[in-house]
Amino acid sequence: MMLNAQSFGQNKVQYRDYDWQFISSPQFDVYYYGDEMELAHFTMEVAADAYEQIAKHLRWNLKKRVSIIVYHSHNEFQQTNVIGQYMQEGIGGVTELFKNRVVLPFEGDYAAFRHVIHHELVHAMINDLVYGGRMQNVIAGGMNLRIPLWANEGLAEYLSMNWDTQADMTIRDLAINERIPTIRELEYFLAYKGGQSVWRFIATKYGREKIGEIFQAMKRHGNAEKGWVAKADVSGTKFGPFKRFIATREQTGVDAPVAVTVSPDGQLLVGQAGELTEPKDSQLTFYDPVSGKKLLNFATGLYDITGLAFSPKTKRLFAIDFSWMEASAGGLFEISVDRSTQGQKLKLAKIVALDKPTAMAFGPDGALYIVDMYRAVVEHPQWVPAELKNRPDNYAGNDRGRIYR
Repeated sequence: MMLNAQSFGQNKVQYRDYDWQFISSPQFDVYYYGDEMELAHFTMEVAADAYEQIAKHLRWNLKKRVSIIVYHSHNEFQQTNVIGQYMQEGIGGVTELFKNRVVLPFEGDYAAFRHVIHHELVHAMINDLVYGGRMQNVIAGGMNLRIPLWANEGLAEYLSMNWDTQADMTIRDLAINERIPTIRELEYFLAYKGGQSVWRFIATKYGREKIGEIFQAMKRHGNAEKGWVAKADVSGTKFGPFKRFIATREQTGVDAPVAVTVSPDGQLLVGQAGELTEPKDSQLTFYDPVSGKKLLNFATGLYDITGLAFSPKTKRLFAIDFSWMEASAGGLFEISVDRSTQGQKLKLAKIVALDKPTAMAFGPDGALYIVDMYRAVVEHPQWVPAELKNRPDNYAGNDRGRIYR
């Protein structure tokens, strides 16, 4: 089972104190308590074997160590503070993706325990491969790629069990009753067994090495999707098809081209917001609008550029900074580029402080209009992880969005 974010379970009832100890290998730390050293060594041996198999399929070696936390029973597993949710009966283990930790109960069945270790380590390695072991990037909105549930749980089942009678029975029953789902319908229980069957088909038809190729492609394109400027030809009132024009991430090394405008002398300017969780990483880049060639690139010192606009009267350039990490740093800025010096310097002057400005434009009369979001929580409450939906400030600022002139 995979959980998307850490929540804090300090209010869970604790029926005993746990004197935690751990053993280590180059890839894992196995935590145990009491006199279960033998169980810890068994866990480590299984983890090492599973790691070798998963690494071959994903074509990936762990970059960050993974903690495996072992409880002696399901009852004690339910008391864990690593995961905020209540661990119902039937949950054999979880991978907490915020810090990439695996939490498992041992219930006396070594074969079942071996399967759960293998299954959960698939999640941990996918998280390390795709997200760098930092699921907070997804929560903060800094990464758009989310692995489909069927791909994650299905691969965990396939690599830990290959093909089993339960999966065979499930797919046969669906086929006999002509109810084979589409890929998009593989949710809940079918995410496990349906996803398992998809990976079995891929491995059988194209070879097991294709599994790693697919996840590596997910990682590459997940990043690339955040780094493109598209272009479409316009003829009268008709738009041609939009085509990828400039791979901004490849040219600047920074994600999220959010703001775009054209200078009075015809150059294309792109504001790269960068990672929401990285301070002051926004960049301003000048491109040739015909060839897409990068002309100039500046580190702005802003947190998250979300808008650029030239004044039609003064030809001066202005920018707004959303500043997700530090609300007090956001606002309206004037940007000037001094091209008379050999180094070509960018100068920044703050005009006014704003709380989460998202867009700007000059009107025909020369007046500047700015949209200010003013929400305490950026993500829409409908899409935040379940364990964060009850935070008291989810809707704070709902009635305070505005347009400034």
